[in-house]
Amino acid sequence: MYCTKDDLLTGDIPLAGKYGDGTAFVQLAADEIDAQIGHIYVTPVVFDEDTPEKVAKVRPSKLLLKKINTLLASGRIVLDMAAGTEDDRLHAYGKSMHDEAILLLNMLSSRDILLVDAPKIEDEADDENTAVSVIQADPYSLVEGFYVRYGQTHLAPVLPLPMRPYDEPPVAEA
Repeated sequence: MYCTKDDLLTGDIPLAGKYGDGTAFVQLAADEIDAQIGHIYVTPVVFDEDTPEKVAKVRPSKLLLKKINTLLASGRIVLDMAAGTEDDRLHAYGKSMHDEAILLLNMLSSRDILLVDAPKIEDEADDENTAVSVIQADPYSLVEGFYVRYGQTHLAPVLPLPMRPYDEPPVAEA
């Protein structure tokens, strides 16, 4: 989990007994974050904070994960509570938190935002050229061999000689 139940943005709205203390929503939101970014980063994301410099360097990434976790969990709780009473203002607040969290999460998973110094999954495809390529199995190019042998004069279309109606047919040499 990237946040705690104390970070939930439910204000003074009392949680019904079926929600417990909100920890389940926080855990579900963290699992969703891990599912989205798990193809890029090792999850759960744990940062190396051995030195004060490293702590300062990874702080924005940790705060971003905390914000997404908090908004997603809070939005889901508020939306769930509003579903029974259909309170429009409560529903709009929950939806805005949920939408902001999903927007940030999509930006993370599409690599528009990067988590600084987060441990990445070793992916061979990142190092390889993924562009379309042609592999020539022959030791030399047959097309290039044609042009080398016959020169560039055969690139223009070759028209047959005109036939004259009363000429003798060509005789094949033996």
